[in-house]
Amino acid sequence: MAVTALDASAKTKKSRVARTASIQWAPEDNLKSMGERLKDLLASCGVRQNRIALSISGQDAFVRRYELPMLPKKEWHSAARFEARKYMPFEISDLQCQTMIQKTEDGKRLEVVFTAVRKDTMKSMLEDFNAAGFKVVWAEPVFMSLLRLFLYSETKDSGEIRAFIETG
Repeated sequence: MAVTALDASAKTKKSRVARTASIQWAPEDNLKSMGERLKDLLASCGVRQNRIALSISGQDAFVRRYELPMLPKKEWHSAARFEARKYMPFEISDLQCQTMIQKTEDGKRLEVVFTAVRKDTMKSMLEDFNAAGFKVVWAEPVFMSLLRLFLYSETKDSGEIRAFIETG
């Protein structure tokens, strides 16, 4: 698996990526040597602290968008989780999930963005990064991280970017 680090800053609600770097990480790699490689990787990107955000890609991270009929607000999250079962290749109980729900523009339906990462993948990654001396302050599928970076970027209103495509 490739591990890519980037130095991104968001000042005055504008984000930018200053530097990126990557290393290869095999599951059988020694954690101690991997920790040193991770520290070197982050240092090469200008990251000097141990608090990091983790973006997870690949077949264990999912983002699904779907719509629901209008429901009372107190039922939104339970209905979204129930509906998500149709779109997930794993049991919902095996996933760390987050839902973002809003009314459609016409106000007649609910638009749901459902994100999930397999719990065992999340646990393993958190253990690896913590053992290497890092504090993971949040973790999410890479698509959501890209979307967040885009929403706070200077290119958002310029029309330069039309789509994110994950090939994970």
